[in-house]
Amino acid sequence: MSLKGRILAIDFGEKRTGIAVSDPLQVMGYPLTTVATDELMDFLKEYISTEDVRHIIIGHPELDEPQKSPLASQLEELRQEIGKVFPDLSVEFVDETLSSREAVQTLVQAGIKKRKRRKKETVDTMSAAVILQRYLGNI
Repeated sequence: MSLKGRILAIDFGEKRTGIAVSDPLQVMGYPLTTVATDELMDFLKEYISTEDVRHIIIGHPELDEPQKSPLASQLEELRQEIGKVFPDLSVEFVDETLSSREAVQTLVQAGIKKRKRRKKETVDTMSAAVILQRYLGNI
């Protein structure tokens, strides 16, 4: 049996970006970290050099009408840059509608204290995990 390789999910933000990753069999998604957006490509280069990442998904608001999103051009630039740096990886957008709200609800259900839930980094990372888990549920 060969392993499938990890799927990495990105919840892009102007200041911070949440990152989540699947297990090698692509069954579950887990929050990984939050990085400063201007350090995202450096993080990806380092992480992908040590882990067997096969696919990258990027959360995109309003996927049905991407021209309405204020982040649409930044997200497209990111997708293109990742494609150039990692030509062997597939990169696609996935719908991130209400992922932050679902992330907060997940944190509440997990018993995470309100003080930690207020930290945007915690929500960003969990949002990436929510996006990834939704994706995994549809493949």
